[in-house]
Amino acid sequence: MQLAFHEHPFTYHYNRFYGNQFGFYAKFDIPEGGIKYFELFLKELINKEMCESYNLYASTGHWVDIQEPIPNTKLNPKNFNLVEFWGKRQEMKETNGKKIEKINIKKLHPIQLLILRDINRNAKQKQKDLLELYKKALENEKVNSQETKIIPETYKTFIKEFFEDRSQEAIIMDFNRKYNFVFENLVTNFRINFSRNYFEIYPMQAYVIKDISSEESFQTLNLFKKYRPPFRAGVDILNRGLFITVTLPPFYASRFSYLIYSSYSDFKFYNMDFFGEHGVAYPFYVNNFDPRKNEWKTDKKWIVEDVFSRIESKLNNGKYGENNNHH
Repeated sequence: MQLAFHEHPFTYHYNRFYGNQFGFYAKFDIPEGGIKYFELFLKELINKEMCESYNLYASTGHWVDIQEPIPNTKLNPKNFNLVEFWGKRQEMKETNGKKIEKINIKKLHPIQLLILRDINRNAKQKQKDLLELYKKALENEKVNSQETKIIPETYKTFIKEFFEDRSQEAIIMDFNRKYNFVFENLVTNFRINFSRNYFEIYPMQAYVIKDISSEESFQTLNLFKKYRPPFRAGVDILNRGLFITVTLPPFYASRFSYLIYSSYSDFKFYNMDFFGEHGVAYPFYVNNFDPRKNEWKTDKKWIVEDVFSRIESKLNNGKYGENNNHH
């Protein structure tokens, strides 16, 4: 299954989990036109005996992701009243919320998709360094001591046109404008990546809550938005329920589990595994979009057939756990 997640081009991230069952939690960013083929991909995983079953949930686009600094994972239990915090859900009167605004990707210049990918990889990269990176990549120079794959073949014509027939000042000004648009409109928050070998970070707990009203879902979402707790947490409203993640010290973790148990009748609990390749997040994958056709790749070949072809090739060569670099 890990190999399947590595190879699928629309994988956003995945984690092993332990709890009611052993398995994986995975999130995919599938364009609307490709959903039917993605469901076919999942069915093929069962047909090929790579998994026994799956549950598929669609995000409604209403979510919050709270990232707190590392020191805040070692809270003194006396500093935060979790029960009081949870009780404030009933104060939340708002029954809907603002979705993350969708950007029409067809209106973006292909270089902005490269920028989005590289901000995903390293948010600290300076604009001038990215501009120089793309320029060198066009010249087929070595980047980071490796032959560059910075610019996919289908993007090269558009990136060449960006650099041609204008002054350096005009190029820099246009690039900065495009970069700032991506940063301000397509980046919602940042995640801190670190090794758990060196930091005593508590495990993440996940709860899938089913069959609750829209009002209850938004009460919980807006609770975390308004009274941001001093720990890592996430809330995502699903088409049939709620997905909550929290990273808490043992004192809080047991209390939060009891609060969930007391509040909802139908839920599942999981401990998420982030060690090694048991948990992987991928940057935006530019090859999912074809700039020549100005559309997402949503055909059966891209979403199903090519993926299983790569999986079978690696399995035949004994490369069961090898990470895929095409992301």
